[in-house]
Amino acid sequence: MLLIEPIEDTLSERFTIDADVQEIFEPLHLQLNKQICKSGVTVNKSKSDAFLDVERLTFPLVLRRWQNGDRFVPFGMKQQKKVSDFLIDNKLSLIEKDQTWVLTSQGHIVWVVGQRIDDRYKITRETKEYIHIKLIK
Repeated sequence: MLLIEPIEDTLSERFTIDADVQEIFEPLHLQLNKQICKSGVTVNKSKSDAFLDVERLTFPLVLRRWQNGDRFVPFGMKQQKKVSDFLIDNKLSLIEKDQTWVLTSQGHIVWVVGQRIDDRYKITRETKEYIHIKLIK
């Protein structure tokens, strides 16, 4: 099957998310909820949810399209991987790849939105506060 969609120049689009924001609707619908970490926190393993250690983040966060050369450490791994290779390994179509967004903190990718967080920003035993970001489809 051949899929055809118009090409849009969206690589330069950037959206900032301040620390007090609880929900955004553009370019994606995201809900953000900060929580104090308690013992026995249950982390949803859905690709639509990101649980990130607040102390490791620097606000404002920036939401942008992924770009060639972008790298991150996929959750569960210890080494960096190119986002392009990660998307290929996860068998995303060209259209899905073009529609992929990343959430960054000080230029570092913390979440390939709807796919996987960066391992360096995960919740650990030392985490005091975390932010739950949910992608609403």
